[in-house]
Amino acid sequence: MTIIIIAIVVCVLIYFLVRSNKKEEKAPRQMQPADLMELTKKVVAQSNKKGFYWQDFKNRKPDQAADIEALTGKDLSKATDIDAFQIVTTVQRWSQNAGCPINKLKDNFLKEFEAISEGMEYEKIVEMMKNKRSEEAAHFNISQDNTVSAFMLQWLQEKHQKESESSLLNSILDKLDMSEDEKKRMFDSIQEKVESSGLAPDISGYDREENRLIALAEEGVDFISTNYKPLNDQGRTEALIYCTTCLINLPTNYKNELDLDKKEDRYFLLLHDKVLCDEIDDVPAFINSRIGFYNEQKRKLANSPMYTPMFIYNAFYMNQFCEHPEILRDFTESPIELIMMNAVLKELDRFFETRKREIL
Repeated sequence: MTIIIIAIVVCVLIYFLVRSNKKEEKAPRQMQPADLMELTKKVVAQSNKKGFYWQDFKNRKPDQAADIEALTGKDLSKATDIDAFQIVTTVQRWSQNAGCPINKLKDNFLKEFEAISEGMEYEKIVEMMKNKRSEEAAHFNISQDNTVSAFMLQWLQEKHQKESESSLLNSILDKLDMSEDEKKRMFDSIQEKVESSGLAPDISGYDREENRLIALAEEGVDFISTNYKPLNDQGRTEALIYCTTCLINLPTNYKNELDLDKKEDRYFLLLHDKVLCDEIDDVPAFINSRIGFYNEQKRKLANSPMYTPMFIYNAFYMNQFCEHPEILRDFTESPIELIMMNAVLKELDRFFETRKREIL
């Protein structure tokens, strides 16, 4: 039975993705991977400014631009030119091949998928979609997050999360001595309050670039703990922020307001939830401070052969969560410890470079 279900899942995914990416006989002017690569080079050559390509496209095709942003849920004025270009060409190709207007792509996909996916295991569907996303990205030489598969996967994950939350809420209401009408009114009221509360959404269950990056940062923490010295819980939190600075450029002025159209802000939200604990009063301020601290330490290590990671060691192993890890009155550890730590941090950089090529 398991083999049959897996076979069905494969067939369903191939059905959707072939429709989205392969209908060349119905689209004689279908863009080929080589064409996309050449156009991407032209975009890079024309401008490195964020929003330049998108503003030009928006001026030329305002209605289509609005449909693309509504479909993807992205503010493409904040995207790099390369990302905006790849998303536009992906959505245009998808719409053309599916014979469907851009503003109907999501609804049509979810409706058709729901009709033929009953009984499939959600986890297996997600795993298959991830594999297809990688294949599509390689085929068209684009970022995994800008593929048809990525958008399909995001919508399925959003649908699954919403259904899980509704199921939990319904199970709680079922235990109350209320009529069905009263339960429905209470359910709708709770949903409305949640949506209007302004609370940051739970994005931990998605599989976007920021989710993969923070998972990689956690791999980096394990790398340090395994290849150098074991870290306690507080040390792991410190190391997670250090690893973050190796993987993504975050500003140091975050407060309580985030722009979830930005990848960096979504990553910060994920990091915030990982760092959150009773021992830290102001988590955003702590993260901001530590990002600045670790970036400065990395800069000094890169620019001065005689500089050692003594203050990083202090933050990881001696005075975790202290206000000023760069201030240390006594250091009684052997100099060999710092030499070994420096070697592990350099090896960590190589580890990250290899893994990023595999997951992004």
